[in-house]
Amino acid sequence: MRLSRAEARERSRRALIEAAAEEISDRGYAAARLEDIASRAEVTTGSIYSIFGSKLNLITAAMAHLAHDLYGEMMPAISPGEDLTVEDVLRSCARRIQHLASTPQAQRYMHLELELASLALTDKETFAQAREAVLDPPQDLVLTIAMLLTGRRLAGDSHDRTTPEQGADLAPAVQALLLGLFQARVLHAEDMSAEYYERAAVALLGMLNT
Repeated sequence: MRLSRAEARERSRRALIEAAAEEISDRGYAAARLEDIASRAEVTTGSIYSIFGSKLNLITAAMAHLAHDLYGEMMPAISPGEDLTVEDVLRSCARRIQHLASTPQAQRYMHLELELASLALTDKETFAQAREAVLDPPQDLVLTIAMLLTGRRLAGDSHDRTTPEQGADLAPAVQALLLGLFQARVLHAEDMSAEYYERAAVALLGMLNT
C-alpha cells in the first residue's frame, strides 16, 4: 500500500532517529556524519534538514530516543502503590541495574552518558538542549528513584513510611552508587553478582537514620 506524504515523512523521521542513535553509539556525537546517518536510514541528506532542520536537532532526538529506551529498562517494574519496604525497592533497583550491565544495551547507555558528559565540558549550549530532551520527566533517574522510594515501609513490620523528603534525599546516593557499579561492569568487565549490588544498595539505608 502506498504511503501518504505524512506517513512517509514519519517513517523517515523514525529511521533517521534510529540511524543517528546507532551512529552515536558507534562513533560518538562529534564524529557522527550526516552522510553516514542518511545512508544508514536509506534517505537523502536533504531529508535530515527537511525533517529536523539541523544536525543538533537530529542528534538531540536520537539521544532522547536512547534515553527513553535505556532509562526505562534501568528501573524495576514497581508501582508507587505496592506495599514494599525501602529495602525491597533498593534490592529491586540493584538487581535491575546488575542485569542491564551485562546486556549488549549497556554499551549504548555508556556511550550516551559519555557523550552528555563530553558536551557538558565542551559545548554547554548543545549540552543544555540535549539534556533538556534526554532528562525530560519521567526519564530523569533521580526523580524516578525518589518516587519509587517514597511512601515505603521502613521495615517489615513497621507502620512508618518514607516521606517525599526522605525519598528525594536518598535518591541521588542510590543513583550514584548503582551507576558507578554499572560503569565498572561495562568499562572493566568486573563480574559483580546481583547479591553484591543488593548489599551495596541496602547499605545506603543508614542514610535514613542520620
